[in-house]
This record gives sequence, structure tokens and C-alpha cells, in this order.
Amino acid sequence: MIGTEADLNDHWVDLVSSDLPPSSEEWQRITCVHFHSGSGRIHVMSVIDHDPTFSAEFECGDYAVYAAAQNLGIDQLSLGETAKISDAEIAARRDIEWYRLFLVAGKPEFEGRVVDR
Repeated sequence: MIGTEADLNDHWVDLVSSDLPPSSEEWQRITCVHFHSGSGRIHVMSVIDHDPTFSAEFECGDYAVYAAAQNLGIDQLSLGETAKISDAEIAARRDIEWYRLFLVAGKPEFEGRVVDR
């Protein structure tokens, strides 16, 4: 589970398969957790959603999931914006809180906060 810092519940989340963890120089916060999948599926969703926002299939096994975050605490409200924007508009913005989940094969050597600026 990822706890967001901005007040709005509209945050963009990318899921990528990667051979390497994210660069510590490129992200404001990175947290790593171990994830084991026996089904070969991962679901990304809000904790209050009934159905996943999106799902992906991959090989069963152990993974390190690196949750990398940018612009923590910044949303449309904090920028003085009140207009509702589309998912495509949220996806294109890099000036508000957003996340990228890096799925790296194998158990992580370390779990917890990797970077926090």
C-alpha cells in the first residue's frame, strides 16, 4: 500500500518491469518492499476500489517493488487549481504528485525507505 501526501485522490501511477532499481538521483522518495506472486499477476488499485485500475501479468516468483515518488504533497488544490482534469491530463503532468512502481525480479536485499528528500 502507498500512502499519498497530496489531498486529492487523483495520482498517476506507472508500473514498469525493470532489471534495475530506480536511480536515487531522479526521485524524491523511493521505498522498497518484497512482493511474491504465486499467480503471475499484479493489481494496482486504490484501497477503496473493488476492481483494480489496471493489472499486469508476469512470471510467478519473488520481486522487489520500488515505489518511486515525485512532487509529494503537490496536487491541483495546492496549486490553486479547481478544474477537473482527465486521466490523460493527469498522466501528462509532472508538476503534481505521481508515482512509478518498478518491478525488479528477485528478493530485495533491503526493504524500507531507500531515498527521502
